[in-house]
Amino acid sequence: MKQDANFARSTLAGLGLLGCLALATLATATSANAGADVKIPVDQARIVELAAEPGTVIVGNPTIADVTLRNGNLMIIQGKAYGETNIIVLTTDGEQIANMDVVVQARNKNALWIYSSQGRKSFRCSPFCEGELNTGDNAEFFTGITTQNQGKISAAKKSGSTSSGGGEQ
Repeated sequence: MKQDANFARSTLAGLGLLGCLALATLATATSANAGADVKIPVDQARIVELAAEPGTVIVGNPTIADVTLRNGNLMIIQGKAYGETNIIVLTTDGEQIANMDVVVQARNKNALWIYSSQGRKSFRCSPFCEGELNTGDNAEFFTGITTQNQGKISAAKKSGSTSSGGGEQ
């Protein structure tokens, strides 16, 4: 009897782990349902699995979100700026396979915003706080961060050491 109880517990634990893995897989690649909302933090991306291979993709406002297609029916949505837009996907025959609202929102994880009479300054703290470019920040602060980022990119290109392989050699 004791062995049966142990077997039942270990079977239930295994099924629970299997369920968690299934949920994690679903969270990684979202299926595109008609009318589904997709929430994306700004400067982040989400993978959406379409029901069929797309022929035409229509983005309501491409300044808010952008789309890249990969491997037949995978669509990658990138959040570019705060706001809401929609994405409609049609097959090559013109049939609608997806219609979704996209909400691009602020990333609050490890975020720090400092407000003063000169305006807002945004920082990302993990574990140390560094300036981050965000729409709505103080113009002087924003320009300073932009200049530093451009200098860093320029130095990396000169040394030929870019991890993306996009540097000049």
